[in-house]
Parts: sequence; structure tokens; C-alpha cells
Amino acid sequence: MRGLKQKEVARLLGLKSASMISRWEAGLCLPSSLNVFRLAVVYRTMVDALFLNFLKVLKNEITRREELITTNKLKLHGKPHKKYTERSFSKAP
Repeated sequence: MRGLKQKEVARLLGLKSASMISRWEAGLCLPSSLNVFRLAVVYRTMVDALFLNFLKVLKNEITRREELITTNKLKLHGKPHKKYTERSFSKAP
């Protein structure tokens, strides 16, 4: 993006070391909301541009859940099943 080193980005964000930047890049954790906005400013971009791959994953997840809901509604002749709960989603493939 701008050719900055992790250490330089860490300094700009006020972090003590570049290890947190490394963890964000590796997908081990996500930056706080405030740091997301700071990163967008540092890289001169919009916030969502920082997470394009993550947004694709979330879109696929939501689409899969929508399909499960539609499939279950069709199986139940359009009537929601009494035992159908949000926990059913966590077991989705």
C-alpha cells in the first residue's frame, strides 16, 4: 500500500512494538475499532478496503445461513419449526 514497515505503522498507531501489527496481518486477532480507523488513515483508504478478504468470508457465511433457513422453511412447508434455534447455525458446514 504505502511501503511502510510494521515498526513504522506501529509507531504511527502509538503501539509499543510491531508484534501486534504482525498478529493482525497473520489473522491471529483483529485490531480494535479505533485502530481500524487509524489504519485506514495511515494507508489512505476506506476502512472496508482493509478487510476485503474478511468481508468475502462473512458474505459466504451469511449466504450459507440464508440457504439453511430457506431449506428448513421449505422442509417445514413455510412454517418455522419450534425447535429451530440460532444454535443450529453454529453447526453449519
